[in-house]
Amino acid sequence: MLIEIKTIIYVIVLFILFIWVYYENNKVTIKYIGINSQKLPKKFYGHKILHISDLHSKRFDIKHKKLIKSIKKEKPDLIVISGDLIDRRIYKEEASIDLVKDIVKISPTYFVTGNHEVKSDKFDLFEPRLKELGVRVLKSDKVEININGDKINVFGIDDYSNFKSEKEYIKELKHLANKLDNKLFNILLSHRPDKFKTYCYFNFDLIFSGHAHGGQVRLPLIGGIFAPNQGVFPRYTGGVYKSGKSTMIVSRGLGNTSVAPIRIFNKPELVVVTLAKEI
Repeated sequence: MLIEIKTIIYVIVLFILFIWVYYENNKVTIKYIGINSQKLPKKFYGHKILHISDLHSKRFDIKHKKLIKSIKKEKPDLIVISGDLIDRRIYKEEASIDLVKDIVKISPTYFVTGNHEVKSDKFDLFEPRLKELGVRVLKSDKVEININGDKINVFGIDDYSNFKSEKEYIKELKHLANKLDNKLFNILLSHRPDKFKTYCYFNFDLIFSGHAHGGQVRLPLIGGIFAPNQGVFPRYTGGVYKSGKSTMIVSRGLGNTSVAPIRIFNKPELVVVTLAKEI
């Protein structure tokens, strides 16, 4: 009888743990951030940018219906994706395509590669599908966004893993920075937050990154435990980071890799950034 009671308790505890883990990994939160700058022109005041990162081929319910509903509700003026829509180890392209083909109907969408796109060796097939759906893929490229004569710039660079060396990566960033108009507000999409000091050196005003997955496991008062390319107790895991005139926003991302398939105290997130004039 005592053994049966213990077994029932174990089953109940395991069931509760399963439900909690499922909730932690599937309940998408929304982080709201305000960015102020004297360089922002008047017609961009209140402009909303929705930031998506690190889906990793994850599917949120059937065709991401709840996720897409949440994105629509925010009414973003711009959507930026900072890489790793796909996962190179469990490559499921359709999960990413199902999300993209709906969000491009909501607002203009811009994308840069993450390390998983580069290392999958399938991006040559995936990229045309993104472009066919209307996604602007930025590969060391710049887009000028113009609202009745008021302008900002959006830059994008390929993931670091697409370059042979640090020197080559910095050379490409320098090439991109040569297109900067310092009178305008300049946004950079780049997958890796650990390169923040380099982005600051080239005077980008606002950087969108991902890659860190929020540190995967987050502890109260401590934060993230581990992030790729940053190691244990990483500095850049999620939220807002400032240095000089540059601000970086790091998304904790939506999905997980097959190597680290579970989030703890670290729900998936969308980031909504509202632009405004500096007071």
